[in-house]
Amino acid sequence: MWNIPETLPAAYLNIPVTTPKLPVNPNGNWDKLSGNRDINKLTHLVLHHDALPKSKFTNVSDQELMNRIANNHINMTTNHKLGENFPYHIYIRSGKVYLTNPITYRTYGARNNNDYTVHICVAGDYKNHDTLTDPDRLALHLAIIIAKASMTKYVKMVGHDDLVATDCPGYSVKEIEDQVNQLEMEISIMEQPKSKADRAYKVANQILYLYKMFAEGKDANGNVVNDGQRSWALLQVLKLEEEMKRLGLLK
Repeated sequence: MWNIPETLPAAYLNIPVTTPKLPVNPNGNWDKLSGNRDINKLTHLVLHHDALPKSKFTNVSDQELMNRIANNHINMTTNHKLGENFPYHIYIRSGKVYLTNPITYRTYGARNNNDYTVHICVAGDYKNHDTLTDPDRLALHLAIIIAKASMTKYVKMVGHDDLVATDCPGYSVKEIEDQVNQLEMEISIMEQPKSKADRAYKVANQILYLYKMFAEGKDANGNVVNDGQRSWALLQVLKLEEEMKRLGLLK
């Protein structure tokens, strides 16, 4: 299950987030080949690139490129005798976010480090040929926000090369992490007014509910309450009188 935040800065609102249909190993998807993980044991995000230079695939659609990657791994038997499936949980290309595997699937993203990791990949070869475009960078930020929101025990973000000797991901994980931290601060600031408004509504609604219980003799479901319950409801409202006087809201 992926959790997509509702509150985002304007630059992120129109980034497409989709779940593509990809080729599946005839021997089964990842849950059958290597199992599901406990969501509470997923602690690290691992950033990748697919090492495919953008210039060589300009005429290949996102779907076709993902299909090729999936089929290559389906036919790969070095890690599993029955082959694999698409190796990443989230894939980014053309400024779009693709949710390519359920977060709990145990994909083969980083050798000997797949029990606790969630894998995010950006299309391109950032070690030798490419640099992150602004659309891909923003999509990567959003993918990370989605992944972190979906993890219950998040600890750290790392590059593939922090776990295994490799040139992947080829871009600065520290830079991306700093940018995501800034984004999270912006989201937190944006959410505060909404949170306060929600809290104020709940307080006002509860006071009105208690008063109506006393005045009309019915609960929230329209059921008639007894005299004791009506008296209790009135008492709860009157308890607020002194506090409202203290705040200058009543004379």
